Amino acid sequence: MHGRIISFENWIFALVLPLGMAACGPGGGFTSVGDTETDGGDGDGDTGDGDGDTGDGDTGDGDPGEDLQRWEIRMPDFSPPAIFPTYYSCYAQTIEVPADVHIVGFEPKISDPHVHHIVAQMLDTPTVDNPIDPCLEEPWDDMIWGWAPGGENLYLPPEAGIRAGVNGTVTVRFQVHYDNPLNQSFTDSGGFDVLFTDQLRPNDAAIATFGDIGPIFIPANDPAHEHVASCPSSFTSSNFPGPLNVVATWLHAHDIGSVLWGEVVPQGGGPAFELGREDPYVFDNQTFTLAPEGTVLMPGDEVRTHCVYDNSGNNNPVHGGPETKDEMCINFVLYYPKSSQFNECGSL
Repeated sequence: MHGRIISFENWIFALVLPLGMAACGPGGGFTSVGDTETDGGDGDGDTGDGDGDTGDGDTGDGDPGEDLQRWEIRMPDFSPPAIFPTYYSCYAQTIEVPADVHIVGFEPKISDPHVHHIVAQMLDTPTVDNPIDPCLEEPWDDMIWGWAPGGENLYLPPEAGIRAGVNGTVTVRFQVHYDNPLNQSFTDSGGFDVLFTDQLRPNDAAIATFGDIGPIFIPANDPAHEHVASCPSSFTSSNFPGPLNVVATWLHAHDIGSVLWGEVVPQGGGPAFELGREDPYVFDNQTFTLAPEGTVLMPGDEVRTHCVYDNSGNNNPVHGGPETKDEMCINFVLYYPKSSQFNECGSL
């Protein structure tokens, strides 16, 4: 192993690279999939299996026979101000690419237990973020991946990938929500790896975000309050370009979520079907879950997200919002082919 110092978006940090691995562009490492470093217990958040994630398995096909490379996306040794119990920070890495590529997998590399969740997006042009600047903006536009406790490696099926590099660069920007109720000092150097191929696949994939945040209201001491977020038929009729093939879903709420599920009500009045279910919902065990084969969303379908909350023993109501003590009701849906007309539906 050797260290290499790289100047990176107003930060200087040591990037430890395996021998033979080269820095790529103005801030990302890349290598073939078989050459990546394993942890060996040095505190980068791995659970001991060498893959750096905090889950116990993988979601999706993965194709070990395919020639894949990876970008290492990391927070640059950032210490959020300890006085804040909730802190949102953003950071971006830009990598030069000679031609379009397809992103086909994500592997979490979480280094600190204060990480509440990560949302990653891809931008058309390079940007610079200082992690110390609070970053509360909604990250749903052009979202490509997300992680929360329990999240596993995610691999797209061989017929689809997330297109990147249209303008000769790929800018991966990620927002980290830190949960620090004890006001502890810590440093985060974790992130995730992005797997990609220059052999383009037949379909472009994307993530659609369905759900609500702002309208959520959970009465005090209510043990089973249900909130239903609706993406109406009128919206999907206008914004779904045709059938959307669902690959996987990730249902997300905060601490008092107890049961979460998605539901699709077909336009023609046929039987409704589920779009993911977590019963019980456990915050520390969140991940993308593969949809049953043949799951398709059609223009005119209504897409609902159901969230049941257990607020028993709390004399105060709980509202929707960005802090850990607030609640969310979201279904992230990975699908193909990508719609250029929408990224989200609901009051997010």
